[in-house]
Order: sequence, then structure tokens, then C-alpha cells
Amino acid sequence: ESIAVRFRDYLLDLLREAPSEYIIFVSQAAGAAVSSGNVEGAAKLYRWAYEASGTNIDKNIRRINATNSILLTSFDNSQDLAESYIKEYLTSSDSELVATDFRIGYSIFHGYLNSDHKRAYEIISIIKPLIKNFLQKSIETQSHDSIAIGSLIFESCEIEWNYAVGKYSEASELATSWLEQARTIRRAPPPGYFSTDIIESLTSRIRAIRYSKKNISQFVRAGKKIGRNEMVIVIQPNGEKKSGKYKNFEADIKSGELILDQ
Repeated sequence: ESIAVRFRDYLLDLLREAPSEYIIFVSQAAGAAVSSGNVEGAAKLYRWAYEASGTNIDKNIRRINATNSILLTSFDNSQDLAESYIKEYLTSSDSELVATDFRIGYSIFHGYLNSDHKRAYEIISIIKPLIKNFLQKSIETQSHDSIAIGSLIFESCEIEWNYAVGKYSEASELATSWLEQARTIRRAPPPGYFSTDIIESLTSRIRAIRYSKKNISQFVRAGKKIGRNEMVIVIQPNGEKKSGKYKNFEADIKSGELILDQ
């Protein structure tokens, strides 16, 4: 009898007799797998730990195991688990977010963004009100600034959705507000599982959407023709403004390289 078979039998016995110990053991094995670089194996072990059932199982540990499995697996391979997580933790009448749900929601939304616009928007609709409550409850706590960063990160999803479905003016409007928030928000570490430079990365992306060539044409301002010698203000791709005569910018405005500040 091979070591692998004996190990499997040991795990099955442990699951039957002491599910709480089984979950601890499998979770620790998953952590070791991550440390050794075996991410795929770790994701599978975390999923086993999540799916184990029995009495006296710590609900928080179970939720963490689901989170780890989802975030260590490609969306194609974790979609069913992601939907299970949403149903169990985010859509019941007493649902409440935990800090790692910012990353879960962000990940699931992006998983659906290119394949199912309807479901992607439903993810926003499910999580957005939960974030609002979570943010409200965090006021005057040490974690408030981090949660506010998480809220800002998730708000980028609505901008991406509008852009993806062709609502370019809506995306641009939301992006303008988002960029202002990003500029003024108190900097803090983002919630768990995000890279520390996530806001900087998103700022570049949201700025690109805000000044996208796909936004409404703007050769005419306030319904009147602009004289070639008229002084105008234009917005450059980096967001900076520049003033001068219309004729000096005309070609770049028409090509979409510059945007009129209306």
C-alpha cells in the first residue's frame, strides 16, 4: 500500500472523526504548499478545508479557506466556488463584509467582466450596499482608512463596467469623481490580498478611461463653431491642462490626442 493511499485514508478518517482537526491540518498543509510554490495544490487543499462539514467548525476559518482557494485559482476553475461564496456570505439577509471581501468582489467582478456583463453588474449591485454599511460601521476605528481605500478600489469596477458596455460618457463622469477621490483620500494600506501600489495602478487605468478617445466628440462647444484664433483650454493624455489658440490644437483635437476642456 502506497504512502499516498495511506495518507488519503488517514485524511478521510480524520474528516469523519474530527472535522475541526482535519480543517486545521489541511489548512496548514495548504499554507506549506503556498510557501513551496505549489499554488495549484494549495488552492485545492484550501477548497477541501472549506468544503469539510461537521459540528464545532470555526465559521471564520472556513470563510478564510474559501477566500484563499478563490484567490489562488484562475476564475475559470473557481467560478463555482465563487458563486457558492456569494450565496453563503454575501446575499443572505444578515450578510456582512469582512475586509478580504474587497479582494473577493474585485476578483469575481473582473472574472465576469469580459464574459457576462449582466452578472458582472449584479456583483456590483450585491457588494456595493454591503460596502456602504461596512464603511459606516468602521468610522472612528483604526481600520477606517484601509476600508475607505477598499471602497475606492471597488468603485473602479463600476467605471470599468460602463466602459466595457460602451457607456463612455458615464464612465468618464464616474472616472472624474474617482480621480478626485483618489487625489484627496488619506493613504493607508489597502485591505488584504491587494498589492500596496493598487491605487497608483488603478489611477493610471481610470485616467486612461477618463481621457479615452472613445468619449464624446468635442469639436463644437456649447453648440457654436470655435474660431481658429479663439483661446481654448485642452486636456492632455496625462490629465494636465494647456491653453492656447484653437488652431494650434485643432489637428490633435480631431485625432483625439487632446480633449477640449468644455
